[in-house]
Amino acid sequence: MACDVNGYEEESYQALTNREESDLERLMEQCEFTINNAEAFTEKLSREVASMNSSNIQSIMASEKKVEDLMKVLQCSVEEVTRLEQRIEHYQNLLKNVRDIVLQVEQKEALVHTQNENSQKLLAELDSLISELEFPPEKERNLFETDLRTSSGLMLCYLAANQLQECLTTDIHPAFCYMHAVQEQRKNLEDIQKRFASRLYSQMNDIFDSLISQNCERLINSMNARELALPSHEVIHNGLTTYCSLIKWLKMNNENTFFAIQNLYSVKMKPIYESEIINYFELVREKLSGGKLTIGSSDSFDGKRRTLERMRSSSFQGIGNENIDSISSKSSDISMSEWEEFDSCIERMLSTIDPVCLAEQKFCINFFDIEMAPSEIEKIRSNSTCSQSQSMISPSPSNLSQTSSEVTDLKKSESLRRMMTSLFTTL
Repeated sequence: MACDVNGYEEESYQALTNREESDLERLMEQCEFTINNAEAFTEKLSREVASMNSSNIQSIMASEKKVEDLMKVLQCSVEEVTRLEQRIEHYQNLLKNVRDIVLQVEQKEALVHTQNENSQKLLAELDSLISELEFPPEKERNLFETDLRTSSGLMLCYLAANQLQECLTTDIHPAFCYMHAVQEQRKNLEDIQKRFASRLYSQMNDIFDSLISQNCERLINSMNARELALPSHEVIHNGLTTYCSLIKWLKMNNENTFFAIQNLYSVKMKPIYESEIINYFELVREKLSGGKLTIGSSDSFDGKRRTLERMRSSSFQGIGNENIDSISSKSSDISMSEWEEFDSCIERMLSTIDPVCLAEQKFCINFFDIEMAPSEIEKIRSNSTCSQSQSMISPSPSNLSQTSSEVTDLKKSESLRRMMTSLFTTL
């Protein structure tokens, strides 16, 4: 539509398309009317248009039903899609629940797996702890019921004692120490150890008494004035050496009982050495006197020995003439041959006592596991006189200016010195 200058609207002209033009020409060719009979042509066109409109209306009416059917189908489709969405959402919820359940199961499975691993580790630790702290009843019976005088019984007892030591010294986790069962077991093991140490002390006391009673009288009777020799205690030492392992075990596990046994040995052996040494001095006195040598007014050999020693030492120390004259007047009745015999007996006496002391010392070192420096042992072995043995027991003032290593060696040997002093009080 277009507007003219007067304000009226005019219909715009629209040219026919090629298709419309060809359709119009084909229509006109079909008509038998001339171009002049326009009314008939128009009427025919009107009829055809009406027919077409009717057809269109019918087609539209038919299409409307189809549209309605299509709408119904679409509506059903929408409803079905809605149902499918709801079902899918339901399935998604189910899958989500399943996923959550699977995650929970996995977490629980991981926890159960961790718990099983921890339980297995704990069970392994407990098994190890029980095996380390368990002391079988048969081993306990071996400690208290075996006969220590037999080699088989001694071996069984020693093996049981070693196992008891392993149970007591086992290295366990500090957390286990707070467990009541562990504390009770350790307390039980310590009680077994104390009772075994007490039994070992009593057993060693019986063994000391048995060996001494069996050999003491024979050893003393074996001494005579012709040989002038101290008896060897090898029989007693050999009888005790078999118990060396138990004594060493006792030293590591119960020092109080160990020192008690050490002191017990000194108490048992001290009278034997005193008796033997006194008898030995009496034999030396008899050999020196020969029934005719009499020095001083004292009847005891100790008094005669001290007189002779003072006389002999004074002659080598260059003392004053007055003391020499005094001593000479006291020994005017002693001949030179008797002096030589006296010196020979004294040297022989000292050379006899020294091996006995060294043998006892060696036994004490091995039996009681006494720590001693090699240099100190070599020094003691080089001593061959009783006076040197005395310096071994109590160091002389010249030994005070020693190196630090020598001082350490002396400290290690202090236990041996005390023991040798208690055994040889008569020297």
